[in-house]
Amino acid sequence: MLDLLHEACESLDAALELKRLAYEGKLSVDEVITDLGELTDRELETLGDNLRTFPMGCDLIELAVGPCASDYSPDVLLSNAILADRMGLPLHVCAYAVADVAENYGMRPIELFRRLVRNVRVPVDVDHIGVHGPMRFPRDITACEGTCYLEGPPFKECPRGRIHRRLIDKERQQGEDLEEWAELAASICVNVTGEGGQDAEAHAAPLDEMKRVAETARHAGAGVGAILHVADGEDEFADGLKAAVEEVKADYLAVEGGPFNRAEDRLSAFRLAVVACRIFAPGKVVLTNGAYEDELVVGLRAGLNGVLSGFPKNHHGYMVGYEPGTARRGKFGLPKVLAIMRKTMGSRYGDTKVPAGWEELEGVTRAALFLGSDLLYPRDVAGIPIGDVHWVATLRSNAARELSGEVKSVEDVVSNVDAGTVALLGGRFPAWGLAIALDELGVSEILISDLDAWVERVTVRLLNEELDATVHAMAGDDRKAMKEADVAFVTAVLPKVAERLAERTGARTVC
Repeated sequence: MLDLLHEACESLDAALELKRLAYEGKLSVDEVITDLGELTDRELETLGDNLRTFPMGCDLIELAVGPCASDYSPDVLLSNAILADRMGLPLHVCAYAVADVAENYGMRPIELFRRLVRNVRVPVDVDHIGVHGPMRFPRDITACEGTCYLEGPPFKECPRGRIHRRLIDKERQQGEDLEEWAELAASICVNVTGEGGQDAEAHAAPLDEMKRVAETARHAGAGVGAILHVADGEDEFADGLKAAVEEVKADYLAVEGGPFNRAEDRLSAFRLAVVACRIFAPGKVVLTNGAYEDELVVGLRAGLNGVLSGFPKNHHGYMVGYEPGTARRGKFGLPKVLAIMRKTMGSRYGDTKVPAGWEELEGVTRAALFLGSDLLYPRDVAGIPIGDVHWVATLRSNAARELSGEVKSVEDVVSNVDAGTVALLGGRFPAWGLAIALDELGVSEILISDLDAWVERVTVRLLNEELDATVHAMAGDDRKAMKEADVAFVTAVLPKVAERLAERTGARTVC
């Protein structure tokens, strides 16, 4: 395993094989974490970045937003959500805060959540939810000042020694329906830090309850995420990762550092945690919901593609991007985190902005609508899933409902194809799904053209493993591909890229 990890630092092909072994369930979490500990910090960052690359991981760098706090009014909560939505930033909603706000203003929690979902186009992720709907906590927890984040190491008692009291009777009496929350949400995130060596039984719900919540989310078609701690060392982190991917079977993973990172070398441990999650996250998405500024910087370099922040009084507003001495409740985290992301990653990552915004979200939504749920994750090509959990989540957003009338399906496109050779201009996931449909139609040759040599090469390789049709690489030469094909389609994801390709070549866009 160590040899493969070293090779995957140098080669995208080796990284792809590493990820494929993880998808096939052939990797041991304990062995991988132990061997990752043999890599240098630079190797960890290189490996994590490789594993973020298409098609091994989600290659968007995103900023997600917590819009709610228990002492907001409904209008403030909804205004925060609408502002984040206008920026194209996905929402991370704390169910307990929605419930507190609703109760304070004479509403049912689900009623306020329905209003929130109606008012935004972006996908909505939900956490702090149990089998009775929103979890409920006493005031000293909902209004916690974040002392553990503020004081920093060496940590005393809180948060590990804290009794994370849930008001279970209140949860049972509130009359909420977990299933309706799951139907409205794009994804639901559970906390596995109460499991075994994560040593936080008082901080999280029991694992059995989280598994039931995850099953309800999956039954509703929502994505499932899991929060785990960097923790004290390799063994403790491994327990959390195994609970997330083997027990909960989460699609995406959220790594929490800060006070929940008590490793002797905090930054190396944070890098290792992010890379391990990159390897094992089935849905290819890895974010952080809690990280000091230095952890956030090394995490972004090591493969994070999501950072969770929030508005003032939302606990995520101070949990990410601030150092001890400055991390306290009331911080408006979004501007600080955005600045750190841009300073660390630059203004762009590949073809996408940092952080990703409406252009990227629209592109993914259109592409997901084009492919449809039957051709999306966890559906795969030669062992590599088509898209990621984002693609599934976008289908459960108002953006998808608004755009659905503008985007034709794969079936609509192939129904008009009568050709032996088809060129696909753009080698990413829309090309994968369309190639599958064309193969089923009986097309004998498919030509793939993409300016990114790796994207083109790996797409051709995987499709040739999967399809009966012969798939050829065209070295990014769109005109040659069109000349040799009977018909050509633009299969780029980003709308502006697709439009430029269509204008230059005259080929028809599909999404």
